Amino acid sequence: QLQAARLAQARQAFRQGRYPAAYGRFTALADAGHAPSAEISLLMWRHGRELFGSDWSATPVQVRRWTATVVERARAGAGWAEAARGDTD
Repeated sequence: QLQAARLAQARQAFRQGRYPAAYGRFTALADAGHAPSAEISLLMWRHGRELFGSDWSATPVQVRRWTATVVERARAGAGWAEAARGDTD
């Protein structure tokens, strides 16, 4: 419940153009292992100036963790897709 409420707050801040608040909320969720928030945090961190007019800070450890979280989720999703197609060899 708490994570869902925080995610809703992050999304609302983003939609309202309150990007610093959104980044803070998404990064907190990403730090807790929430893969979709890690993906958004990485996008905002990497493309902050060109898309949002600001540079966002993240430690190298955060960037590595977020990247690993996103990759792990992608691999899990790819495995599910292969199983759905019957490609289990």
